[in-house]
Formats: sequence, C-alpha cells, structure tokens
Amino acid sequence: MFANRRDAGRRLANELLSHPLIRQRSPADLHVLSIPRGGVIVGQALADVLHCAHDVIIVKKIGCPGQEEFAVGAIAEDGRIALNAHVVRALRLTMDNLMPQIEQVRARVADYVQRFRHGAPLNVTGKLVILTDDGIATGETVKAALTWLHGHSSDAAPAATIVAVPVCPPDTARELVELCDAFVCLMMPRRFGAVGQFYDEFEQVDDAQVWHILNSAPDEAADWLS
Repeated sequence: MFANRRDAGRRLANELLSHPLIRQRSPADLHVLSIPRGGVIVGQALADVLHCAHDVIIVKKIGCPGQEEFAVGAIAEDGRIALNAHVVRALRLTMDNLMPQIEQVRARVADYVQRFRHGAPLNVTGKLVILTDDGIATGETVKAALTWLHGHSSDAAPAATIVAVPVCPPDTARELVELCDAFVCLMMPRRFGAVGQFYDEFEQVDDAQVWHILNSAPDEAADWLS
C-alpha cells in the first residue's frame, strides 16, 4: 500500500535512481511527463528527487457509451484517436456510437493544454522521457501518450521513453513493455479492481491543485502535494 500519491512518487523515484537509463544521463537530459490529474502529484515527486523538468502530457480516455468510466480508447494532444480494437469489436461499437464521446474528449484535451501549459507545445527533443501516472488500469491513456510521443519526426523525438508507475495489473504491463524502452512498476497485483485500492489516501485531485503544482516554485508546490 502507498500512503498517498506523494509517497508513491518518492518510492518510484528511488527505484528509478538506480535504473541504467537514468544513471547514464544528467538531470538536464531527463523530462518527466505526467498524466493529469492524479499523475501530476506523482510526477512532481519524481521530478523533485531526480532534479529534472516536469510537464503534463494531455491525454484523455474515451469512455464506453453509457459506461463512461470504462475506457475503449483515448485521445492525445494531436487529436489522434487510439481505440482498443478488441474492446470495440466485443462491444459492437461503431464510430457513430463513439463520435459524441470523441468530440467531447477532444474539446477537453484542448482545454487542458491551454489551462495547464498555457497552450505551449511540449518539447521533448532528445530527452529521456519518464511517463507517469498514479497507476494504470487498462492502459489506454498511456498507450495513446506513447503513440503520440513516438509519432514525432526523428529530429523532434525523445531519445527514449520510460513508463514509470506505482501500480499496474500484469496483463496491462505486458502490453506496455512492448511500447516503451523501459517499464518500471512497484506493484503488479493479480487481483486488481481499481488504482485507488492500493492507496491509504486517494482523494480527488482538482484542476486548481494541478495548476498550482505546475506553476509554483518547488517549495511552494510541496504545499499542494498530498
């Protein structure tokens, strides 16, 4: 169990400190990208320990019609749609079924880019990107983020990508290992219901908290970490 997201981030950072890809690079070569909202607390804790840059990467899941919490895919910053073909077929969904959710999610992605990064594009050229969240369930958002990162032209692409999370089910982990240069996870429980079950404290993180973490000095940001 993790006490809270900050505890999870610090424990994850200590694990990363000994990773070969991290040890051979200076902090200036590292760039933590966290998925809002809960992932931002984990990401800031990583950046504090690794002494490196931290930004958000905006990617939002596409919910199943009528069951919005169940992800059938995700949309990244460029608007590209990444659908889980197996789930879409199993549920007999069509693009007509999904289009209302897709348009809604696209609008939220654009709003978050403006709200949390003031509309500025991400620059990860030549960086070792550490992609993080407070945990992974189906992995749709992380897959979409990796697809977007790897879709950059060679002169703007990251040098390598590490997915680093506190907790993830084994089946999802096996999929993600194939999509990044390294996968670091502290817990991979077979009995996995939801990310929050592995935290003593797992309170909702709001937009204001995310904004203050990203726009405050390190000592001030600590006041917003839970």
